[in-house]
This record gives sequence, structure tokens and C-alpha cells, in this order.
Amino acid sequence: MHGGYGLICIGEYARAWPHLWRLYQLHPDYQIVHELMRVSVPKQEAWKVWPVLASRARWPLAAKQVLDWANHLVATGELSEARRAIVRRRRFFPLAEGLRQKLEEIDDRLYLRERILAAPS
Repeated sequence: MHGGYGLICIGEYARAWPHLWRLYQLHPDYQIVHELMRVSVPKQEAWKVWPVLASRARWPLAAKQVLDWANHLVATGELSEARRAIVRRRRFFPLAEGLRQKLEEIDDRLYLRERILAAPS
């Protein structure tokens, strides 16, 4: 595991990815593997990681899993769904500062989006 993390730390994402994918297949519940997969997956294979993040965020063991999924949704422009995902899972981690901050960030983006769409052209 440390080898995969080390490769990611030095920017060798392409070399880390196949090992992390194999590790995930052997140990699908290992949270750190999910996190490392998220940061190392090649864009053309990102579809493999989305279901993993979504399923782990559904019944999270850590606020980080919810935050990872929300970050993915924000990155793909799904702000409303990201907001719903955080609101639904905050009951698991009511004191998680990262979730509170992400929710505020999303609310700000949604507000700005509404203002831009409502502005006269």
C-alpha cells in the first residue's frame, strides 16, 4: 500500500493506477484504496471509480467518503446532487467541519449560478 501512496506523492499516477485497481479488486472495502483510486485514475477510466465512491458515500464509515463523492459531483457540475448527498449524510457526521464547509461552498456556487441565469442578457 505504501508503494502506491509513494507513487502518487511523486506524481506517478499512471504507474500507481493498475496496482490500486488490483488492490481494490482484492480488498473492495479498504477505504484508503478508494481515496487513492480517486486521485490516480486516468480520465478514460474514471467511470470505474464513480460507482465505488457513490456506494461508499451511501453508508459512509468516514466523512471523507462523503466529501470525496461530493467533490466528484461538484467537479462534474452536479451541484444540486452534491448538496443533497452532503445533507443526507451529515446525520452520520454532524460535527464534520469539512462537510459544513463543502455545503457552504456548494450553496455559494448555486446562488451564483442562479444569479447569472436570472441576469438580463
